Amino acid sequence: MERRSLTDLCEEMRAVARGDSAAPPRPAPTTPFRIISTAGVLDLLNVLAKTPAPTVSRLAQQLGKHQSDVSRILQRLACFGIVRLERDGLEVRPELISVELKINLVNKTIEAVLPPGSAASAPE
Repeated sequence: MERRSLTDLCEEMRAVARGDSAAPPRPAPTTPFRIISTAGVLDLLNVLAKTPAPTVSRLAQQLGKHQSDVSRILQRLACFGIVRLERDGLEVRPELISVELKINLVNKTIEAVLPPGSAASAPE
């Protein structure tokens, strides 16, 4: 990926605003498949499966990663229903929603397999 200066980016933004050039294409949306296949995410999920609701800071410490990186990954996983983030005072405790994930290699999708009898999997 090409690195550009802030000045170049500002000039590109001004050119788009003036109508002198088209806006650059948006990046591809992040999918759960892309997140799970990222290095270290399975390790993170493994720790969550074995550790009852650690704090984000403790989880980052256990994984040897920056807290902001772990927090960002957890937020993405929460958007896809793989983890739930519970606030506990000033701390955030990630909770794994399911220890099983269903992976569709053709569609490149991943979904949490909810345990039988859980509130979210009960028939309506």
